[in-house]
Amino acid sequence: IIEQDVNPTDLCTRREYARWLVKANSFLE
Repeated sequence: IIEQDVNPTDLCTRREYARWLVKANSFLE
């Protein structure tokens, strides 16, 4: 699903958040 009204900054924040989630997952394991 691609949202057309997504701001580039919002997308960047999502990428950073996803990256943080991966780090947290690895740390918990």
